[in-house]
Amino acid sequence: MLIPNTLVLRPADARETALCWALAVRRSDGPTCLVLTRQGLDTLSTEEHPELAVDMGAYLLRKPERRDVTLVASGSEVNLALDSAKALEQKGVHAAVVSMPSLELFFDQEREYIREVLGEAPKVIIEAGTSFGLHKLDSCALCITQNRFGASAPGGVNGKKFGFTVENVVERVMDHIEK
Repeated sequence: MLIPNTLVLRPADARETALCWALAVRRSDGPTCLVLTRQGLDTLSTEEHPELAVDMGAYLLRKPERRDVTLVASGSEVNLALDSAKALEQKGVHAAVVSMPSLELFFDQEREYIREVLGEAPKVIIEAGTSFGLHKLDSCALCITQNRFGASAPGGVNGKKFGFTVENVVERVMDHIEK
């Protein structure tokens, strides 16, 4: 978004990484940044998530029977979004989870696909980086982001310090959907 014609790919696990790598190798119309985490992340279950639509930029990773809120995340925050969705379920809140490895690719999709993935429910965007550009998804979305330069410490320490915990996400989501 900030560098013209640059595609940023931020995969959530090893399978998304392989798909993003293949996409980057096929791409010939500009630079591609493959942004990986240093954290050890869980691999998304192939039984629950047989198709990863990385080439679409984003896809529904968790589809509850009804949607009270949609959690949108990329990279290492996808695991946090999935864990938060489970915790919200215990409070009676049905949360869809969207994995969004590429905002640029997602915005290139047909409006119907974008609407289908994001749904009509309130949106909460979980991104351990800047919120720049994320309000294009929904101007009313709650952004749990970090609009400052990061700090040096293990991921769990910084996650807690900057509010990237299940407890904080659940609290912020509950406040957001009750308004």
